[in-house]
Amino acid sequence: MRVSPKPPSTPWPDIRQNMTCREAVIARMAEDVADLINRAGEFGAAGIDDLIRLGWTEKQAWTHGPGLFRRAVESGKRKRAGTRHPQFRRVA
Repeated sequence: MRVSPKPPSTPWPDIRQNMTCREAVIARMAEDVADLINRAGEFGAAGIDDLIRLGWTEKQAWTHGPGLFRRAVESGKRKRAGTRHPQFRRVA
């Protein structure tokens, strides 16, 4: 008998599009933005479409996504100040 792998556990009780608490949406989306940027790598790009593919509604993604991407990019620039690595690029 083949056993299906256990789905990854998440601390979030609701799926993304059902979340309504602004603070929770921002916190979870910030985690997603950081993960998207990390997975995109040094020369990759991540944006609003990626958030929608993860399950955020267009309204949620466009309301909070641009600011979260901007903060993540600015944070990344500060962390790499003085290095020779290219900066993250944001694609919205």
